[in-house]
Amino acid sequence: MIICGHCQDRHATVTAVRACSQGIQVTPCHWLVDCGYDEDGGMIATACGADSYTTDYGWRCTAGHSHVSAEVRAAEGWDYVTEDEAAGYLKNTGRTPVLMNGHTWTP
Repeated sequence: MIICGHCQDRHATVTAVRACSQGIQVTPCHWLVDCGYDEDGGMIATACGADSYTTDYGWRCTAGHSHVSAEVRAAEGWDYVTEDEAAGYLKNTGRTPVLMNGHTWTP
């Protein structure tokens, strides 16, 4: 952990320290990550917890998670999709459907 000269708190990476020193708020990442399965076979997930910070594009965390803001997606003509039906609808509206893993959806 690195002690930040800006906030005097500890951050896990130099990237987070740089963001904080530029006045960008650094918070724990809330992206859910798979932690295995419980005794009933249900998936156990917990928040990532790595340092995350906003950017002009959306937000990202030091563990590699990121999300593009709705304003940027609209301006660039694409949006996230999770289901084939939504992707088909989105494609018919002229926007490019993109899966949460960053790959363009194809039927």
